[in-house]
Order: sequence, then C-alpha cells, then structure tokens
Amino acid sequence: MESNNPFPDHDGTDTRLHRTPAIAWLTLLITLTLTALAWHLVNKGVEATAQADFKNYVDRTHDAVQ
Repeated sequence: MESNNPFPDHDGTDTRLHRTPAIAWLTLLITLTLTALAWHLVNKGVEATAQADFKNYVDRTHDAVQ
C-alpha cells in the first residue's frame, strides 16, 4: 500500500514535522535580531535628539546670559 505523504522520508515519515522546531527557532532568532536592531536604532536617534536639544538649551542660556 502506497503512502499519500508528499515528502516521504526513508521510513515514510513526514520530514516537515521534523523541520518545524528548526523553522520556529530560526523565525524566533530572526525576529529577536530585527527587534534588537530596531531598538538600537531608536535609542541612537533618541540619544542624538536629546544631545541636540541639550546643546540648543546650552546655547540659548549662554546667549541669554551675555
């Protein structure tokens, strides 16, 4: 009797079931990597904005004192 399995292994088991955990871990790894990259870029932008705001504040107060 022939199996209806479209991707039979040597013993007739479905190899897609064996790959599922690997795909899940790979997806999780990619997601976490992209999240970390986005977090880094946002924090870098926030820091640059804060530094620019502080510099403007210092320049304005320095000009006001003189």
